[in-house]
Amino acid sequence: MGATLRLAARWVRAVPRAEWTGQWIALVEGRLTGAVEDEHTGYLALHAVAERVRAQMRAADLRDGDATARHTPLKLSPCVRMEC
Repeated sequence: MGATLRLAARWVRAVPRAEWTGQWIALVEGRLTGAVEDEHTGYLALHAVAERVRAQMRAADLRDGDATARHTPLKLSPCVRMEC
């Protein structure tokens, strides 16, 4: 959401404050609401995909630990480690 809000802030600063009418403010709020909701939906979708990948890796015994663990090393087969 940060990128959307930063771009919006730049855009708002480019419009002189004297021109900020009630209609203009309503337009800005509507655009921001839609943009932030879309960005948040994308974040949630990405998070869901990452969670499915972690679950599949655990099911295939490719990952140690639980889904909340960060930087958990993958289990490598002996051939990947050049030991076969």
